[in-house]
Amino acid sequence: MVNTEQQGTLSPSTNGKSPLSAHSSQLPPASLPNSPDPASLTQRRHPVFAITFILLALYLGVVMVILPWRDTWTENGLLDGHPLLHAILVNNFVRGIISGIGVLDIWLAISEAFSFRRNTAAKS
Repeated sequence: MVNTEQQGTLSPSTNGKSPLSAHSSQLPPASLPNSPDPASLTQRRHPVFAITFILLALYLGVVMVILPWRDTWTENGLLDGHPLLHAILVNNFVRGIISGIGVLDIWLAISEAFSFRRNTAAKS
């Protein structure tokens, strides 16, 4: 049998809220550190890292745009043992998706290059 005192602590309070919500509203808000501004993160980035990222993103983007449409994509010896995967990767729809991701990667590299140039010009 449950004690009536225990029932009182588990039942809703008189204002209709559960006891947990009544106590949680009295807690002070957690002091979270302010999230840094994305522009300040770009300004603090080391130039060698930024240039390497731009070149890598540009290179991978160009490869992802061109490679799915070349013969080496369809005549891949690694896929000979996996006919289902080969059929999926040869599909023009999948090739287009991969090329689209490559275009996004090129756009990311160009955007990062303009951001890097703008931030270095602002420092001067």
